[in-house]
Amino acid sequence: MPLKSDNPPAKTDTDIRHPKTWPWIAFGCFLIFGLLGGLVSWSAVAMISGAVIGQGVVTVESNIKTIQHLDGGIVAAINVRNGDRVKEGDILIRLDETSARASLGVITARLNEVYAQRARLEAEDRNLPDIVYPDALMSAVEKDPRISGLMDAQKSLLVSRRTRQLGEKGLLLQQVDQLGEQINGLNAEHAAKKRQAELIAQEITSVKPLMDDGLYTQSRFLSLEREAARLDGEVGKLVGDIARAHSAVIETKLKIAQIDKDVSQTVLTDLREAQSKIAELEEQRVATVDKLNRIDIRAPRAGIIHNIAVHTIGGVVSAASPILEIIPEEDDLIIEVRLAPSDIDQVRIGQSSQVRFAAFDQQSTPALEGRVKKVSAAQLTDRATGTQYFSAIVQIDPAQLARLGPTNRLVPGIPAEVFIETTARTALSYLSKPLVDALALAFRER
Repeated sequence: MPLKSDNPPAKTDTDIRHPKTWPWIAFGCFLIFGLLGGLVSWSAVAMISGAVIGQGVVTVESNIKTIQHLDGGIVAAINVRNGDRVKEGDILIRLDETSARASLGVITARLNEVYAQRARLEAEDRNLPDIVYPDALMSAVEKDPRISGLMDAQKSLLVSRRTRQLGEKGLLLQQVDQLGEQINGLNAEHAAKKRQAELIAQEITSVKPLMDDGLYTQSRFLSLEREAARLDGEVGKLVGDIARAHSAVIETKLKIAQIDKDVSQTVLTDLREAQSKIAELEEQRVATVDKLNRIDIRAPRAGIIHNIAVHTIGGVVSAASPILEIIPEEDDLIIEVRLAPSDIDQVRIGQSSQVRFAAFDQQSTPALEGRVKKVSAAQLTDRATGTQYFSAIVQIDPAQLARLGPTNRLVPGIPAEVFIETTARTALSYLSKPLVDALALAFRER
């Protein structure tokens, strides 16, 4: 039986280098797994607020008013400068009215002339004894003495035309009278010739028995028959002459009626042309008066003058070109935000938002609270860059503006960064979403 040694067993090299490390290893593993478990547990329950970020600019709710002029013109007076405050209806710029005023004078003079002409034509058409001028023309005589000359000229023209018409008809009526007298003479001659023919016929009837008995020569009897034939011919000729004279009377009367008809037709044609010309000139007059009414460029509403483009008296303003802008003062300020098309599905009207202004000190200026008021119904495109975007309007509560402090004044044009709050989700969902989306795309059967 071997003897037991009282000395402890000898330590190996491993025991000397790693003296009982497993408790520490176990503790470290426990700590690591505990931290990982805590992190996973926290990410599963901790909520992270989501947000859509967009860049915007401060503007007014009713938009900045760009002032233009339909026709343009020459600048006669400039009454405002950038930064001036104006009220609705104030005259901002006055254009030169010389050209428009001259055009109106020419049109008015032409209108007066055509109105006078129409009054004369109506008198001719209705066969009135005198011209009846419209009240507007009569009332304008005191202001413009030239109108009296127009009236006198039309009166003279009416008398002249009627005198010529009566003269032409008078000549034809004289011809009718002459033809009537000629017909009377022909009727008398026809009656005489017819009576002579009847007497010759009676004489022939009475001498014919005598000639048969030899008491009347045949030569004298034949002479009577020749006379009877001649008279019959003359009677027939007179009948034809009388018929032709009657036809001439009818033709002459038709000529008289045609004169009246031609005059009436000419008057109606001239009257229609005058009416058409009046309508055309009235349109021109209304347009010119409207142009004169727009000589003074007025403020459409109260606000501050901005970006004025006219600085020279006598300068030219092009038609429809921007002249200046008015920033309404009493309108609420809003933020017009551009959003990426990929984010638009997360934006709804009424969502809360946080607004920061890069123009102010970020350390001392708080973010203001606002709400989404409008979202564009369709995608928009920036014409300058071709960038596609959706537009949203964020309304800032007026009470929030006081938080900016007295030194920070919010005015249109200041850039803003807007955080539109979306649905909150856990940190685990946020971290795992890219992986889930990648897997959803990867495991697709072709």
